Amino acid sequence: MKWHKESKVLLQGVHHPLGLIYLEQMRSCGTQLVAGVSPGHGGELIGDLPVFDLVDLAVKTVGSVDISLILNPPYRVLDAALEAVAAGIRQLVIVSTGVPP
Repeated sequence: MKWHKESKVLLQGVHHPLGLIYLEQMRSCGTQLVAGVSPGHGGELIGDLPVFDLVDLAVKTVGSVDISLILNPPYRVLDAALEAVAAGIRQLVIVSTGVPP
């Protein structure tokens, strides 16, 4: 699967400082961001991007998602990845300090 502008992208760790940077950069490039996930921040909006507590809730609300970009701290990456896979997201991009490619 290629990452192209038509791909629906979910941003896990959207409230992480790196998440806010990536959010703006991705939007400026035309990436189709459909939702953000950050536990404890469900129901918020960042600009017009809805934020959910769980990936499953985001997928049920916005429909299918092609890619999850994970920007969580390293100790939360595995849980975030498993949550995305369980919600049916088939492509994960993990950008976290201390997590090898």
